[in-house]
Amino acid sequence: MTPPAPADPGPDPSSMLVLLWAGPPAPGSGPLARAYRGMLDLEGGRPALRRCEGAWRHYGEVVLNRKSKILELAAARLRGAGAGAQAAVLGCGMDSLSMELACLVPGAAVYDVDRRGMGLKRRLVDAAARSLGGAAAAAAGRIRCVPADLEDARGVEAALRGSGWDPGLPTVAVAEGVSYYIPRRSLSGLAALFGTPGLTNSLVLEYLVPRGSVEAGRAGIPDAVFDALLGDGASARLVRYDAAGALSCAGRARLESRFTMRQMELDRTGRNEHFAGERSGWIEVCLLAV
Repeated sequence: MTPPAPADPGPDPSSMLVLLWAGPPAPGSGPLARAYRGMLDLEGGRPALRRCEGAWRHYGEVVLNRKSKILELAAARLRGAGAGAQAAVLGCGMDSLSMELACLVPGAAVYDVDRRGMGLKRRLVDAAARSLGGAAAAAAGRIRCVPADLEDARGVEAALRGSGWDPGLPTVAVAEGVSYYIPRRSLSGLAALFGTPGLTNSLVLEYLVPRGSVEAGRAGIPDAVFDALLGDGASARLVRYDAAGALSCAGRARLESRFTMRQMELDRTGRNEHFAGERSGWIEVCLLAV
């Protein structure tokens, strides 16, 4: 008798929290993402939302800024990668980025990868696709939900290959909300996974900068938020990078662009309301050629 498959542990409450901060997908992101997000029950994230907004009530702006920039970079790179292009969204949680990319870049295959919630996510994507049909259903058919532990790069590779990912075709990898939770060696292993000889792949990487890189009056904000989310003292265990550290962790990668929170807010909103200086934010996004 074949043993039953292990139960899907379901999404992490922190994934629900991020979606509460992010709100509905932007109008241009496609109907599949909007229908999917309408099916999500985000109530599990509300206790964390109350705790974190007690630490800094504007934290949703951080999430909106980084998500806007990550979608912009990933979609542009995926469009430019040509025929057979693929995207791998590492640590995707219940986010709708894969659906946005699949709709914005017709023909691209998109692989969602995370340790939890992939069974539920697949069911919701399929339900959203059935409700819409047409191009949205075709986009959903190009999305794969891949359960894998990001601390095990070999396991991620095996799971991706088993789901149809082809390392011989161009890939845009996205690591959002990942780098500060996993060891440096794990991030290095993931970056190396996409460094295929003969190809110039891309890694869109979001990371938490060192405390000393944030202006004094704001350096404690991320610590307070992460401690509220994960428990007192949790912020001391987070992994932090500057741009040079992120680049060195990615082996032979080349830094193509780097965005501070000030620049991300300006690009998204046309002004700097919460992040006026280069050191006023604690999250950065960079684009690496790997």
